[in-house]
Amino acid sequence: MDTEDKMKSEHSGTSQAPIKNKPLIFDYGSLTIYGKKYRVSPATFRVFEVLYRNIGKTVNRYELLRIGWPEQKAVIGNVNVSIYQLRIILNDTSYIIESVRGVGFKLINIRRE
Repeated sequence: MDTEDKMKSEHSGTSQAPIKNKPLIFDYGSLTIYGKKYRVSPATFRVFEVLYRNIGKTVNRYELLRIGWPEQKAVIGNVNVSIYQLRIILNDTSYIIESVRGVGFKLINIRRE
């Protein structure tokens, strides 16, 4: 099963247990950072989940596009908007989203918790 199929099966309408990493909790459709809950679109959530599950590794922007918008025609600009929104949400945390020029993005935890 490739990453896209795994993501689809994990979020096919059934509730999943939230993934918890103090002070970060994410559950489909929302991110909770230091107790503050942020609602995010399903696509932005999927982008974050891929970055989180590959923490410290570069994820290709086209992979993020395929996973974030699996059943729609989308453009790279959609990924950029989601990354921008996530950077705002993660602003006061130890997590940063780093751009890897010409490749994609990488989620980094600058402080081990």
